[in-house]
Amino acid sequence: MAAAPVDASEASTSGRSVRVRRRKRGFASSVSGDGGGGERNLKLKLSLSLSPQKPNQPPQIAVEGCCHGDLDRIYETIAELDKISGAQGKDKRQKKIELLVICGDFQAVRNLDDLECLACPPKYRALRTFHKYYSGEARAPVLTVFVGGNHEASNHLGGLPLGGWVAPNIFYLGNAGVFRFGGLRIAGLSGIFNARHYRLGRHERPPYDADSLRSAYHVREVDCWRLGSLGVGPRCPKSGEDGDGDGNEEEREKPSSSPPPPPPPPTPFSDRNQRIDLFVSHDWPANIALHGDAASLARTKKHLAAEVADGSLGSPPGEALLRALRPRYWFSAHLHVKFAALVRHGRKGGQGGAEEEGGEGASGEEGEETTRFLALDKCVPGRQFLQVLDVPVPAAAAAEGGEGEEGKEGGGGGEAAEGAREARLRFDPHWLAVVAKSYAASESRRRAPVELPGAARGGDFRALPEPLVRVTAEEVATVAGRLSAALCSSDASLPVPFNFEATAPAHGAPGAPEGRGSMPRGGTERNPQTAALLSALGLPFVEDGAGPPGASGGGEGAAFPPPPMAVRSAEEAVAAAAARVAAAGGAPRAAAAAAPASVSIPAAVDPAEIDIDGDLFEDPGTIHNMGQG
Repeated sequence: MAAAPVDASEASTSGRSVRVRRRKRGFASSVSGDGGGGERNLKLKLSLSLSPQKPNQPPQIAVEGCCHGDLDRIYETIAELDKISGAQGKDKRQKKIELLVICGDFQAVRNLDDLECLACPPKYRALRTFHKYYSGEARAPVLTVFVGGNHEASNHLGGLPLGGWVAPNIFYLGNAGVFRFGGLRIAGLSGIFNARHYRLGRHERPPYDADSLRSAYHVREVDCWRLGSLGVGPRCPKSGEDGDGDGNEEEREKPSSSPPPPPPPPTPFSDRNQRIDLFVSHDWPANIALHGDAASLARTKKHLAAEVADGSLGSPPGEALLRALRPRYWFSAHLHVKFAALVRHGRKGGQGGAEEEGGEGASGEEGEETTRFLALDKCVPGRQFLQVLDVPVPAAAAAEGGEGEEGKEGGGGGEAAEGAREARLRFDPHWLAVVAKSYAASESRRRAPVELPGAARGGDFRALPEPLVRVTAEEVATVAGRLSAALCSSDASLPVPFNFEATAPAHGAPGAPEGRGSMPRGGTERNPQTAALLSALGLPFVEDGAGPPGASGGGEGAAFPPPPMAVRSAEEAVAAAAARVAAAGGAPRAAAAAAPASVSIPAAVDPAEIDIDGDLFEDPGTIHNMGQG
């Protein structure tokens, strides 16, 4: 990708940047836009408190860099932002943050045993606060989605390769995954790139050795291959075709006397070629620094200057996905620095070219597709770790009315305002059709290269294997039908069921390790959520050490029992977890047994510790907040 000069005005937005500062006195808060004067600041201050939530208003999303298990501080910051914007006031129509996206190093550590699976020096291992949200002692106040990084409890996340709830209202996007929220299409890729392990199967399982403890969080080629396939929209096979073509065949001539075929019936996902709106990764795409202020990055992180210069900074497969998918926004973390870039892809095409709301969105000049990239810092005082922005919903997705029948279980983080949009997480049937079609040939648990069918691969990690996975509209509809049947729901927009279950005791609960943990044993954790989704898709579980279920000698693997994907409330899920703890021989903690709605949210930090700053860097002349230009 050839880098183009970036005009600061093109990388500006109405988003808000957050830094936490420890100051004993004074009010450190300031609001600024794109470097304007006092009048501009005044207008933005008013917009923070006077923006009513309207039914068709873009969802307000918060993006956070490296979490490192510090959920309390992140949620306190969001609560303070909502308070400043008026969303927690008496007027419930005020706009509030609807979704939190965390870009890795989440550290979903349930107990001290999980801590032993965290790949970092022992002196840096700390339990942090996730276990409180896992047990029900605390409740995530906003729907939270995240990808894995290079410091994770791999034994926990390893049981959710296709994604799933790790706690009430907190959702893992999986090794790779695509989901929908409020009309937006969100893709995630967990881990970081390492050439030694990129083409291997996911062979790692507890107990980990020194090598597998780290390779467990390395990106795999099969996941990038599947994600790259979303750049090829599902096609309807023509008469006489088997549906396995690439969609580029010439139209056959039809007799002029033949009546035109009837239009296809509308479906809940008629715009199956919708661009990825938000792509979330931990690693940066390779060469992304060349599309932003690389000189400022080198000044801020001097040790990165050589990698920027020789092109070794970032993930080569990430760069391939950036080219193939052309997402509207890409968010990353990992390098503990805030950095923005604008990538110009050229003319629209390849994914349906869906117009964003108002004809804008992540496009530069008319007809040009662009990706706005933002990396964020880790959650520590004085660092730029959080960004809030409005993401316009593509017109085609908004026209679908794709929210369907809205429930309140596991949804958008609390009671919705009257007349406002209710949004919740939903399956993406195109993505799951790609997973299902490629599963038998590529889902491997062996420490050996995965032979992707027909893929010609060399040493270039910046190229995705060919051919990509191409699915037909009929295959997408089949997957959607399977999911609808498994959900036992008439909601055609396929809401993700809230079927969280505690799979290990939380810290402090009966049966949890005390004093010091030990490396878990017994292989890959079998999470009931993965069981339910595989069963719904008709796919087997691939045993530890087994090859692809459809490969020669790979074996069929053992299918999970098919539990129903019942939609339950957060309160029911926590009560069920408490009952299991009690049945195991101990009374649960009172806080764990209580419904999350009755658990108070931790008090917000002092406003003097919050600095709302519209600039990415303090140096003048650098790129300002990314988002709409």
